Amino acid sequence: MKRRIQLIFAAILLIVLGSGAINGWGDRFVGRGIELMTTDAELLRTTFMLKVLMEEYATTGEERPLFQWQKLYKELGDSLRTKTSTGADSALLNQLNASYKEVGSLFSSLVKTEAADGKQNKATSDEFRKLARLMIVNHLEQMVSDAHQLHDRTAASAVAAHQSSVYVNAIFCAFMLVMITIGLYIMNRSIIQPVHSLAQGAEVIGNGNFDYRIQVDSKDELGNLARIFNNTAAKLRGFYDELQDEIRVRKRKEAELLRSNKDLEEFAFIASHDLQEPLRNVSSTMQLLEQGYKGKLGSDADQLIHYAVDSAKTMKTLIDDLLTYSRVSTRGKLFEKIDSDKVLVLTLANLAATITARSAVITRDPLPEIYADSTQLAQVFYNLVLNGIKFNKSEPPEIHVSAKKDGDEWVYSVRDNGIGIDNRYIERVFVIFERLHRRSEYEGTGMGLAITKKIVERHGGRIWIESELGSGSMISFTIPNSKIANESEVESL
Repeated sequence: MKRRIQLIFAAILLIVLGSGAINGWGDRFVGRGIELMTTDAELLRTTFMLKVLMEEYATTGEERPLFQWQKLYKELGDSLRTKTSTGADSALLNQLNASYKEVGSLFSSLVKTEAADGKQNKATSDEFRKLARLMIVNHLEQMVSDAHQLHDRTAASAVAAHQSSVYVNAIFCAFMLVMITIGLYIMNRSIIQPVHSLAQGAEVIGNGNFDYRIQVDSKDELGNLARIFNNTAAKLRGFYDELQDEIRVRKRKEAELLRSNKDLEEFAFIASHDLQEPLRNVSSTMQLLEQGYKGKLGSDADQLIHYAVDSAKTMKTLIDDLLTYSRVSTRGKLFEKIDSDKVLVLTLANLAATITARSAVITRDPLPEIYADSTQLAQVFYNLVLNGIKFNKSEPPEIHVSAKKDGDEWVYSVRDNGIGIDNRYIERVFVIFERLHRRSEYEGTGMGLAITKKIVERHGGRIWIESELGSGSMISFTIPNSKIANESEVESL
């Protein structure tokens, strides 16, 4: 293709240069012809003026016509010496030179005769002057005739040169027009049509039709590009098929996961309902035993009854937390724009008794408006603040809640001055039912941070802990700064 383009541009350059050369050649010949015609016209004028001046001098004998005649005669000689010609024009030029010499010789004799007019016989002198004048006139008229012929031939040569230039230029232009037509045809076949096919194929392939193939069979760069397009389309077809298979598998797994979650929710609901009824009976019975027989069956019996009542309460709390965990994704509300500062205020109001009992100091920065489930965000604040108070031996516990913008999300942080967490166990605290301390040291089921993590992930965020043992902890989580309709959209991201 590169060579074809170079040939086309070379042909265009040849047209321009060739046309210019032909026109220059024609103009040169025409200009030369005009120059020669001008010289011939000057010969005619000078010859005619010599005849007039000769008659005036022969009649008056004055010095002025003699001086003018001599001057014009010299100019005529200079003009004849500058003229060059070949062929038939050479004979005319030779005749002009011969007549020029004869005219000069005769006029010199005439001048001598005029100068010696008083010394010679008048009749003889008049006769000689008459004969010399006649001969000069004849030679001048012959020169005029020869100059006319030379002028006409020069004009004919100039016209012929101009016509030849026009004919040659016309033939050259016609030839080059044919070459341009062939070049345009080759350009259309080799460049324009393949480029159009490439553009059309790229558009079709870009619209998702990966089975389309560009029909360009040339061996040049465009042909190679078309084959690359076709190979790319074939690879995209394979990638697309693999992606569709992966999407189908993923959709099937998502459907299975949804069914599993639904089954799990139903199981958790049934389990919590069916387990809580006998638990309530056990708890009520043990409480009745404790009230009716406390101190009557001995201290060991009182201790056993206390353990049974406490275990029943713990079991009920575990079931409630498990049910809450299972309902994070299925029973959450649609996200709406909420003021997280107001959510925190309400959460702290619900923790007022615990805060007062421990004399905890809670501080906060202004919190932003976000799109979230207000109930679940309150659950997150509740769990994190409660953990900051519960796992704390400082007096008083100090907890600070803050938020900052980071790109397209808000980063919330809850910092405390509590007991801290060993870095070896940081990831374990988010595991369901995972506890780092005995229940006798710190009460709870080990579900709080697991529920918090699931709520944050439902909102499209992430949660992490920065802590050192004995130096407090900072739990941070992110909420995207955009509206997400529900948790299923988050899962599809």
